[in-house]
Amino acid sequence: PGAEERPGWLRAVLEMREVDKAFIWAVGKSWDEAAPRESDIHTERSAGGVRVNLESGSSEKALKVSRALAAHGACMAFAWLVLVPASVACARYLKGEVQGMGWLTAHQVVVWAALAVALAGVSIVVVEIDSKKGRHVYSAHAQTGVVVMALFAVQMAVGLVQATLWSGALRLLHRVLALASGGCAVAAVITGASHLEWQFGSEGAAVRAAVATALWLVVLACFFAWREKAVRDRDAAALAQAAEW
Repeated sequence: PGAEERPGWLRAVLEMREVDKAFIWAVGKSWDEAAPRESDIHTERSAGGVRVNLESGSSEKALKVSRALAAHGACMAFAWLVLVPASVACARYLKGEVQGMGWLTAHQVVVWAALAVALAGVSIVVVEIDSKKGRHVYSAHAQTGVVVMALFAVQMAVGLVQATLWSGALRLLHRVLALASGGCAVAAVITGASHLEWQFGSEGAAVRAAVATALWLVVLACFFAWREKAVRDRDAAALAQAAEW
């Protein structure tokens, strides 16, 4: 068609008098073979935006981090790095500090809150991927996330049964599942940050996420070590008082 009959977006693309031009690319970023790999076809990895300088040939990412994906990451980090450790602290350190079974109520409330926040994060990313007609559970991050949620669901079920039966074996299983799901959750938080690198050009995002997560885990370890010492001191004082009586 003639220049005047062309759509506005096409005229903008064909206009070469501008030094910086925005383009949409649709090839696999990580192709290193004659044919693209499965991970490079029809996924968020295989399309994006780039701004090219026609004079120098330099280019830079034209996409910004999706608000939906940022909200997903924030929900998951808050659920697994804040609420889940808080639930552990309630179960471990409120015994003897609050009246009756208040520690168990607090533990369960925080666990259910963590589940609600995590499910909100899952819902956000599912809707976002559906809106872009992407594929679910194709990356290591997504697969790890599925494992995390499955372990968490089983752990909660075991915990509910344990609260009724008070079985030593179930208590041990509940704790093992907690460690497994927590470890997988930390891995999911770190691998999720790697998506920011290849999709949005956030160089070093995975490293920064790993460092921040490690520092936060150190803070949590210091807190739990301090509380464990307080519990031991309290128990020792109680035993000494009982012996004197």
